[in-house]
Amino acid sequence: MPRRRSWLDNINPANWLKNLFPKPERRRGSRDFGGGQRRGTKPPPRRPRPEILPPERRPRAPREPRPRDLYRDTWRDEGSVGSYANARRFFDSIPVSYDNPEDKLAVWNVFVQHMVSPRPGERFNDPNNPFWSAIGIDPRDFDWSGWRAAIRPGDTP
Repeated sequence: MPRRRSWLDNINPANWLKNLFPKPERRRGSRDFGGGQRRGTKPPPRRPRPEILPPERRPRAPREPRPRDLYRDTWRDEGSVGSYANARRFFDSIPVSYDNPEDKLAVWNVFVQHMVSPRPGERFNDPNNPFWSAIGIDPRDFDWSGWRAAIRPGDTP
């Protein structure tokens, strides 16, 4: 039968000072700058994410195709730069009456070709410019300041 240990056996001279004067317990996180996890330890288990189902989608009603803007198509085909909306607004403000929409579109084509994207060497205020004969206005009676603001916003007045 083994001998019973006495209370003197529990005192080890090597641990005697440690038992009398224990070190204060380190505060958690005082040296852990990386979020409290130490190497070699497992992170706490995560709660399972609740399953989120996407909302039911109703099929969209078919839309009617948008009518083509022939004016914008001409603007793109000519490779015009600048604001289409400003040019169109200015063109609509020119005081000219048209017999039908096709005539107005034809004058718009001439306007874009000769007043927005002219050919090299072609002058805007030349009386031989095809735009003046198409619209029936003399270049001296034209609103040049409005044209500059709409078509050439960077040019000087």
